[in-house]
Amino acid sequence: MATKKKQSTWAIVLTIVLSLAAWYIKGQEDKKRENAGYGDEAKSEKSANSRGAHSSSVSDRLAPPDQDSGSKPAISGGLVKFVDRDLPDNLLRELTPVKFKNREFDVLRNCTLIDHRNNDGDSFHVKHSGEKTEFRLYYVDTPESRKHKHNGKRIQEQGEYFGGLSMQVTTEVGKIAKSFVKDLLKKPFTVVTKWEDVYTPERKYCYVIVKWQGRDVYLHELLVLKGLVRIKTRGAALPDNTNYHNQKANILRMEAKVKAAKLGVWGM
Repeated sequence: MATKKKQSTWAIVLTIVLSLAAWYIKGQEDKKRENAGYGDEAKSEKSANSRGAHSSSVSDRLAPPDQDSGSKPAISGGLVKFVDRDLPDNLLRELTPVKFKNREFDVLRNCTLIDHRNNDGDSFHVKHSGEKTEFRLYYVDTPESRKHKHNGKRIQEQGEYFGGLSMQVTTEVGKIAKSFVKDLLKKPFTVVTKWEDVYTPERKYCYVIVKWQGRDVYLHELLVLKGLVRIKTRGAALPDNTNYHNQKANILRMEAKVKAAKLGVWGM
């Protein structure tokens, strides 16, 4: 009788242990699926050989509409040209001057881009002072540059945000954004971060500061004015202490101006 009781107790314990193990594995798989839409790409595209000026580096990646074979989506030549051009004065004035006042942020200067398969328009691996970190931009989400089994729904949502783009066209816009950012980050840049986790400790939220038209600008704002992103992810106060609500209102106003003028993806 005692032996049977003992066996029954062990069976219950074993059942509980197995249930906990299954729950933990499922949780880990859910986390992976949740993060998959944020830059889990299978392969990074190879850079074109002997790239010249920035204006050719983006457009070289896409066939002009009149050369489209039917297997690729027709991409507006206007989008590529607008991405390459300087911003008009009325949009350039919208960019927030870069100032460092908030002591919660660490300022990482002279950062360099690490060539990595998961880099995209809003998330990239960075080398700074001998350390390596994967960072993700506050506030903005560039379209996925490649479809895989985990991000189909995300691409659909991105296409709907931009007025109903097909999945093919949405990923082509993602390629333009990815190439644009990659070219910008070829030169040393500045990362400003509070080391906040993006779901897991492997990635951190940040602001990136780059040179554009001879001035320091926030990359997330530049991407909004280039019409390459949707405003959808975590935000924070700016390093100059502009609070979250004011910064969100600022970039929504920027987006409205670009959208009304049918610039960037909004003109497709």
